[in-house]
Amino acid sequence: MSDQKAELNWLKVHPITPVVTVWKGIAALVGIIAIQNFRESVELIHYLQDYTQLGGLAWVLIPLAFILVFALLVGLYAAISYRFIGYALEPEAIHYRKGIFFKSEREIKMSRIQAIDVVQPLLGRLFGLANVNVEATGGNESKIEIGMLRLPEAEETRARILYLAAGFSEDEGESPSAPSQAENAETEDGSAPSADVTPPVLRATPVAPETELYRVNLPSLFVSVALSGWFITTVIVIIGVFSFAIYGFSSWGWRGFSGSLVALAPLFLGLISGSWNSISRSINFVLAASPDGIRIRNGITDLKAQTLPPGRVHGVKLSQSLLWRTRDYWRVEMEIASYQGDTEQSNNVLIPVGSRQDAVSSSWLIVRDLGVENPDQLWEEAFDGSRDSYQSFVPNPLVSRWFDWFTYRRNAVAITPHALVFRRGWLTKSINIVLHEHIQSVEISQGPWERRLGLANLHIHLVQGQILTVMPNIGAEHCRDLWAQVAQYSQQRRETEPSAKWMIRVQQVAAVSSSQDGSMSSGNTDFEMPDEADNPATSTDQEVVSL
Repeated sequence: MSDQKAELNWLKVHPITPVVTVWKGIAALVGIIAIQNFRESVELIHYLQDYTQLGGLAWVLIPLAFILVFALLVGLYAAISYRFIGYALEPEAIHYRKGIFFKSEREIKMSRIQAIDVVQPLLGRLFGLANVNVEATGGNESKIEIGMLRLPEAEETRARILYLAAGFSEDEGESPSAPSQAENAETEDGSAPSADVTPPVLRATPVAPETELYRVNLPSLFVSVALSGWFITTVIVIIGVFSFAIYGFSSWGWRGFSGSLVALAPLFLGLISGSWNSISRSINFVLAASPDGIRIRNGITDLKAQTLPPGRVHGVKLSQSLLWRTRDYWRVEMEIASYQGDTEQSNNVLIPVGSRQDAVSSSWLIVRDLGVENPDQLWEEAFDGSRDSYQSFVPNPLVSRWFDWFTYRRNAVAITPHALVFRRGWLTKSINIVLHEHIQSVEISQGPWERRLGLANLHIHLVQGQILTVMPNIGAEHCRDLWAQVAQYSQQRRETEPSAKWMIRVQQVAAVSSSQDGSMSSGNTDFEMPDEADNPATSTDQEVVSL
């Protein structure tokens, strides 16, 4: 370990952390041992009954012995492991270490942080504890989970990380140092620091206030769930399961009834579990703006508070399923580099269900300026525009119907100096907005039949996730123009809209929301974003290669 790592101010987590992380594994190990030695345990109990004075008490003492062994193993591991768990914060990076025999230390650069989550599992809620999950570019493998910490300490740790990630140094703060963190500091070998060594000063960063912008409306949530395809599928499967069970009862009696239920139980329980997980992640859903970024809270048993800066979001997707059109419900999802390929899709949700105005207002948190004179007209065309009335969008040519039989009427694309917007869908409508500054590269592809019909496909190289990155069957000439414009705008936006120093921009959002003294709710929204002066973009020479 280098001298620089040894000088870090290592902080301790809560002593219960090793217990939470290992108790399931040790319980499984003890359970396996108990099952494998079940016959010997029963013989031992009979022996104690026959040759000692314990009698029936032996049936209590043997299970208690297994519980005692389990508790001793957990306690021993926790006492040893606790000495080797710690984290350190510095202006450039976050460090986390753990391990007894196989030690590991992970580091995330502040510039790579994409989002920070404060998660309270059910056990943590009982004791007022939480984990701080730091998400970085690269998916699950680059995540650091700090915890468990007391809830106020977890919120303060999140605030400090966001403060440092925004580009501010320790010297810029005016808050006094945090004695609680300094007292928890330790040296590299896990022992307490000596009196002659003065650890680096850590400043207590106050938790930034937040302004609530959206809270999920429970009646709208339950109606949207009832109108979703997976819920209808679940209801049909439940009816089918009980119909099959009734048929089994009429043919083979109770044995056929119970056998039918057992055979179909995995499918039934899987659908019910998936339905409940989807609902539970949307209940208590709150979207808020704060000086340190966008905050999202949700959950019933496990509470989660997600914080991310707008500059870390690569794009937005608005979607509406077929049955949702009867109530004009929309769902808004984000594209974040750290959550790409994440099975926990709630991490990418900006609002689970809301009105059209809710969807537009929440999208303004990410896309603050579309760079057009009349953004309302662009939004109106994105939602309900038709091929004959477009002004902001350019529809796909009519000849594209040979490839897109049902969607060619809706497929259209619009480009502005700040974003690329394209709409698609037939059964499920979608509006995809990609920010120019996050586009890595642009590609045009054209097959033989497309070349014959004068069509081409535009590929936007972005992190893979919810947002569509391919715009198929565009007119070839229009596709070449888009390619050149995207390349130019992407370069300009990266120069005028850096991802760092985003805190001041979000402060304006919170200030405007507070002055309006209102928040978004499903079906009722007065939230508006402040006007943002366009920064003059520096023009650069672009080398465009034609098809």
